[in-house]
Amino acid sequence: MVYYGHIHAYPIITLPEVDGILLSLNDGDPNDSTIITPRDFRAHDVRSAIDFHRILNHGERDVHPNYLVILDTQDLSERGVFVVKISYHGTIDAVRMPAVEAGMSVCSLSIDNTTWQETRESYNEQDPPLTTGRQFLVYGLNLDSNELKKSCQLLNDGLGALNAQSGGFAEYRSIYVKSLLEFDLEEIQARHCQVAKATGCHESMFAVVECNYSEEGVLLVKLDEVCNGGHIQKKLPIANEVLNWVHLGLWTWLEAAEV
Repeated sequence: MVYYGHIHAYPIITLPEVDGILLSLNDGDPNDSTIITPRDFRAHDVRSAIDFHRILNHGERDVHPNYLVILDTQDLSERGVFVVKISYHGTIDAVRMPAVEAGMSVCSLSIDNTTWQETRESYNEQDPPLTTGRQFLVYGLNLDSNELKKSCQLLNDGLGALNAQSGGFAEYRSIYVKSLLEFDLEEIQARHCQVAKATGCHESMFAVVECNYSEEGVLLVKLDEVCNGGHIQKKLPIANEVLNWVHLGLWTWLEAAEV
């Protein structure tokens, strides 16, 4: 096993107290430089920081290749920091946690004292939750109410299970919300923003299931995306995570379409 001396933290917005945040991430020890800031990423996004991190020569720089911290909000007391794992069952995953706890947590993760699953489950249980996931509406197209409810449950049950070994790991995150039974995709698209605002769900992305979704896959829609007309057809379980990853900035819509 290779141990790395540093973990990178990327500020992607203007923060007046970056040094103080780094001190907090390093458990208040001014002599600890485990978590460091490599460069100024203001005006960049989450994905820019991830892409930069991926191309580093981690061995030469002694920086952990799989974990990083992203500072993406001024409201650290309410929203915490964004901790990202680059390689998680073949993809990227992330969770929010308080800045005062993130340093110790990510260091523990980096030396395998704790697992990513344990960390995710711990912070997903916070109230209010610090996780970054949004809720997404699931519409039924030409199927009955019971089947729509079942499909929504399947989408939630498959979260985090992409590429997991059979019987190896499972966790539960509920981000999909059963919505209306409709008979026309254009009608769903036309009404979605209004319905989403009323329910507090994501206003530009949603899922549509038809009677053959278990074989043909789930239709994922992003209203403000031109790639493939804003539609992606994905089979379970990969369909479960796509909207959340796009929302988090871990995937672009184009990347999701190509997977």
